[in-house]
Amino acid sequence: MKTSAVLVASGDSRCVYGSLREVPEPLRTQVIASTSGRNSGTILIADRRGKEEIDKAARSERERPLPLAQVQRLAWRRAWTIAITLLIVTCGAAIVFLARNW
Repeated sequence: MKTSAVLVASGDSRCVYGSLREVPEPLRTQVIASTSGRNSGTILIADRRGKEEIDKAARSERERPLPLAQVQRLAWRRAWTIAITLLIVTCGAAIVFLARNW
């Protein structure tokens, strides 16, 4: 069986893509530029250990915790959703109460 994977490590992030075409455009340009120089080469991983390393990198990318700013933004969004839902339910209950007692 023949498979391929592209492991891209840039800054603090590591991502695994099925092919070079799947790499997002700004990053793909960097990958092509850095791998087409005179000092670049191709690494062929043809054993099970290499596949395990790529799988491990892919898992760590998926399991990486969210940045604090993104967690806070999600918390505020959730709080606003709950507040608006409670406001709508309260208004609906008040309308029903007033309509029955009018």
